[in-house]
Amino acid sequence: MPRQAIRIAIQIDDPLVSRAVHYVIATEPRWTLCQNPEPSDVRLTGLDVGNCPDQAGATILVTSARPARASSAIDAFTSGVVDGIVSTDELGLLPDAISAVTTGLATVSPKVRDAAKIMPRLSGRKLAVIAKLAVGCSSATISAQLHVSESTIKREVQELCAAFEASSRAELLAAAAAAGLVSAGSRGD
Repeated sequence: MPRQAIRIAIQIDDPLVSRAVHYVIATEPRWTLCQNPEPSDVRLTGLDVGNCPDQAGATILVTSARPARASSAIDAFTSGVVDGIVSTDELGLLPDAISAVTTGLATVSPKVRDAAKIMPRLSGRKLAVIAKLAVGCSSATISAQLHVSESTIKREVQELCAAFEASSRAELLAAAAAAGLVSAGSRGD
């Protein structure tokens, strides 16, 4: 009697990585790719190659090990949204992760876990301040846009610099870009 198919949804946010994951899956004889209109979501069956079940039995997130993405992935994992996380540069771990989640085990890539640990927890306002600094806004402009005092913005910038171990706005933006919070090449004032 063939085992019942278990659908594993693998969510990927990068089309190039998606192609690599498709390749990894296609070379594994235990799994069959399901037809799915969403290219960033790979759906697998187990040993039975019948139709895919309507609901995924487990979800694995394939994500970058950049601190901001890793932190979001860990949040999704701890809240039960995903059952496993694999780093985009550790795709060789994907077959083991799939095997683990099909047996009810949770799995998190060590790279993602370690990257998430270095990401400071930031409030919505601190994230907004970083975004506005990245496009060159001054403290006065940011304070007007966020409807807070300029001294509050300056304090937020000081706290951000401390959190990212930066001694200037330029270093803060470089650290924020490395963490994936803003695009590289962002500039301060």
